[in-house]
Amino acid sequence: MARILVIDSEVSTRMSLRSILSTAGYDVELSGDLAEGGLIHTKEPVDLVLSDTVPSDSRDQFVGARLLAVLSGNASAPNAANVLLKPFRRDDLLTAVQSALGAA
Repeated sequence: MARILVIDSEVSTRMSLRSILSTAGYDVELSGDLAEGGLIHTKEPVDLVLSDTVPSDSRDQFVGARLLAVLSGNASAPNAANVLLKPFRRDDLLTAVQSALGAA
């Protein structure tokens, strides 16, 4: 199963996302910020980065991984092909993950 890195500044959000994704069979790593997430990806690359922050160099920082931006309703992510707007339901998250991984 795919390996997913969840990057979110809020602990409760990270834990909730891990619970949903792990239950769906994904291998999930957690990070509180992009710097730590980059180190995790460098040590053991992930297939998908799910993040509430999408910097302009995210493609360079997470080479080989797909990106799913999880953003507030009015935010934009010019560097992310895949975007999931908050608030969302469990099924919306899983559909977006499958789509981002190319398994839809």
